[in-house]
Amino acid sequence: MESEWPLFYTYQLINHLFAGDHAAALAVNQQLQRVALSRGGQFLLPELYFVTAEDVAEERRNPGSADRSPNDNQPLVWAQSLWVLGRLLLMDALGVNDLDPVNRRHQAGGQAITRAVSVALIAETPAVDAALTGMGSDLHMVLGQSKVRVGSVRALVENLVDLGANARLGLTGRPRRRVLGLSTAKVYEIDGEQWLIVPQLFDTDDFYLTQDLALLVQELRSTIAYLHRYWQQPGRPILTLMISEWMLPSPDFVVLLSFLRDELMRGTVAGVPVHLDRVESLVTRAHRIRLPGEMMGWALRAPLRPVQMNTEPDALKVHIQESDTDAALMVKLATTLDSTQRLTILTELVRRHGGHTVALSDGTGRTTPLTDLLEGVFRQAQQARAWGVMRRTAELLGKVDAYLEVALMDLLVRQKRLAVGRSYTSKALIVEPLSNGEILNRIKQFCGDDPRERILTQELIVHLGGWIRSDPALFIDVITLRIGPLLQTLIALSARAGGVAPGVAFDWLMEQAPSVISLKLREALAWKEGASRLESLRLADGSANLDALVFRAEDDPLPASADWLQWRMIEGAIGRLPEDFYRGVWGLMAHAPALVIGDRYNARNALDCAVWRSQTTAGEKNFALTIEHILNRIAAPEYRQLVIEGLQTLIHITEKNPGLCVQDALILDVLIGHAVRLAWCQGQRDGHASYDEVRDQAWKAFYLRPPHQVAYYVTEALETLLGMGEHRALIVNES
Repeated sequence: MESEWPLFYTYQLINHLFAGDHAAALAVNQQLQRVALSRGGQFLLPELYFVTAEDVAEERRNPGSADRSPNDNQPLVWAQSLWVLGRLLLMDALGVNDLDPVNRRHQAGGQAITRAVSVALIAETPAVDAALTGMGSDLHMVLGQSKVRVGSVRALVENLVDLGANARLGLTGRPRRRVLGLSTAKVYEIDGEQWLIVPQLFDTDDFYLTQDLALLVQELRSTIAYLHRYWQQPGRPILTLMISEWMLPSPDFVVLLSFLRDELMRGTVAGVPVHLDRVESLVTRAHRIRLPGEMMGWALRAPLRPVQMNTEPDALKVHIQESDTDAALMVKLATTLDSTQRLTILTELVRRHGGHTVALSDGTGRTTPLTDLLEGVFRQAQQARAWGVMRRTAELLGKVDAYLEVALMDLLVRQKRLAVGRSYTSKALIVEPLSNGEILNRIKQFCGDDPRERILTQELIVHLGGWIRSDPALFIDVITLRIGPLLQTLIALSARAGGVAPGVAFDWLMEQAPSVISLKLREALAWKEGASRLESLRLADGSANLDALVFRAEDDPLPASADWLQWRMIEGAIGRLPEDFYRGVWGLMAHAPALVIGDRYNARNALDCAVWRSQTTAGEKNFALTIEHILNRIAAPEYRQLVIEGLQTLIHITEKNPGLCVQDALILDVLIGHAVRLAWCQGQRDGHASYDEVRDQAWKAFYLRPPHQVAYYVTEALETLLGMGEHRALIVNES
């Protein structure tokens, strides 16, 4: 015996109004008036009407005979709100277009509307006008030389804030959130003037990605395709392109010119029809929106003085002493013209004060916020196209790309999950939409202390969103996109291509244009050989296979019932090492060109074996202190102990196989990572989930293994990376 819900009448009311059936809407409204309850002069809709307990038997014998009674939930806010909305529509106080501004109600029916995309080309300055004219354009507009005004997304957002604001009702108006492509593709009528809106792509103050003109062109193609596919308004969508003076000296300005000349001016962009014309003509065929208030016009960038920029890694090494006072650093800053060195000084000041919001005196009585100084370095880096300085400064300032949350949404709606950081934990997974600030906090939480990893993680998320829109086939059979391993793959690809160490490759990536990072990400997504192929090791000429090795439980330091995770945490914290450990590491260096202990992307952790063996001896204290210092940089004591066990295993292998030599660096992170994978996969043979989905479980299980099993799997990982087949040389004895 079902209860009856007035809520469904409210949906019928709105549905009839959307269908244009005014008479049916009036009839439903009368039904709502009959079921509403009068309370204090107001008509309220209860949650439901039900049959009371004493009338149930009679209702069963004679359905419809019993009166229905309202429950105590009066009003049901859900139903009451929809009724108010329906009555506002009946009174013509609102139109259905106000509730459905993108015409979604028409999409379920007939064919999609496929109009050409209008393109308005704006020259920001006379210098840009001359460049476009020289290209052959006679349809562009010079900023300020037309009755049609041009504004930025920021200005539009500020105008929209007042919409719906009502102090008496406690309504604050529209939040200051982003305005996307469908909204910027309209003509806005404000205070008797027509306004075109330059999309967010051209706002380079908040982030740096579209400072790369090759990437900007790629995004413009994507935006044009998006407008063509999803535009459902009357009239044509209009895309406003602002060609700024800072673009002219850019080395990839030729890419933008080629796009304008060979695609836009010819009327087709990636198969989508486009219409380039004078703005006065375009606005007559565009969709118009009338807004109250005022709006600021497009603001020109203030010119910057010429800058010095040294992008070499050594340029970051400004001599800063802990004894240097803030005032001394500010004086040094004032006398330093090179923006790379200025960034180094500012980074130290930010570290000292725990942020960039503090204002410091330069010794002359003038106080300047660190934020302003960093913004100045960011602008100068933009002018010089110094991508490494841009990225580091953006990370210090906490800058976030406006499209970050949009990119995340693009991934989530296509049933992909996202994991940030290198730690394999479910807490690093993102499975629901987050705001830009929330994504940034998640990145800071799980991407460690390396600012390079944090800023590139944000950048990779934006690129992933772009690639899943334009080339979804790259993501077939992928459930979880793990940014940490993807970044590691990019670094490995770059290191292999350049024949350099991972830390050097990481620094090289930081200096590359975003379009280069985007293409390398696509290469990583399309890589079919797996990460292990990139991390494989090559035997030196004359090296032979490994002799048989035996790993016995009786060699473990504790009984088999021990809690090995706790043991590793204690041993890693104490740092107690065998007397011959450092001699063994020195001997291990004779078998590889380089040894990387700990974070492979920190150049300080990479030891040039030939140099160290030529400059030190096996028993030298300075050598032991160096190894200890590198081990102490590993924050987690349990992982530090695992690295020590890995080194001991390699020492054991090379002592038993003195002729074994490899051509590539021995990277402990890689060896241990492969050992964890091998151990997990061999123990989960039947129906186990994809390893990428259970990495955190695999690591937890590996920490619980006794040392002889860890040694076994580290050795098996070495054989796997060397391509030695079925690992017949290994024996594990649990007795």
